[in-house]
Amino acid sequence: GQFTMAHAVTFGPDGNLYVGDRPAPGQGKISRFDGLTGTFIDDFVPAGSGGLSHPVGHLFGPSGIPGQLDLYVSDEDTFNVLRYDGTTGAFVGTFVAAGSGGLEFPFGMTFGPDGNLYVADVGYLGETRAILRYQGPARPSPGAFIDAFVPAGSGGLRQPLGLLFGPDGNGDGQQDLYVNSQVIDPRTFDTLPRTSSVKRYDGVTGAYIDDFVPIASNGGLHGPNLMTFTQTDPVTLEYLGD
Repeated sequence: GQFTMAHAVTFGPDGNLYVGDRPAPGQGKISRFDGLTGTFIDDFVPAGSGGLSHPVGHLFGPSGIPGQLDLYVSDEDTFNVLRYDGTTGAFVGTFVAAGSGGLEFPFGMTFGPDGNLYVADVGYLGETRAILRYQGPARPSPGAFIDAFVPAGSGGLRQPLGLLFGPDGNGDGQQDLYVNSQVIDPRTFDTLPRTSSVKRYDGVTGAYIDDFVPIASNGGLHGPNLMTFTQTDPVTLEYLGD
């Protein structure tokens, strides 16, 4: 009886499960559940805290203080990336504001090996969007726009919802970036058939490598959202493989 419109889930540094929810228009929250039993604990981020309206993606990431993590949440209604204290859930501030670097619709997020935040910008339905990079909390200007790490349309990228760093795909000894892509019909909100794929990009330069899961051989993949690897940290989404 806790959910109205559940979205992203992740485990927190306390071992409990965190779930984004939208109980009412303009009222988003992050609920916390026991990591072993699933029993409801509390609303870690209360409804509407910091202007949270419709959380669609979240993760625990660096706070800028060694050993401490904060919670970062992408908001579908306000188009901001909001930041909360990773221990108390208190609102810290808007980490990336709507429109920064052209940001239109943040969805999936991840911190890269360079300590910066990478955001999948879905844009408005039917558009071709990009992966945008922002300075991490330990950088001189936290949350400031750096670049379009994966430019619009690179490698055929259309609308990315999820992204994460993973295994080295081009042999340079560095993690690469995996991004899902699809075409959403703006009239029906449905993903168009045979448009879904997972693309792979150089984790240092952002250059397109290949379609890791091609459209022609994806086993019926349709409308991919968030992803994980078996060697992905369930709290920070950091890739732990070699």
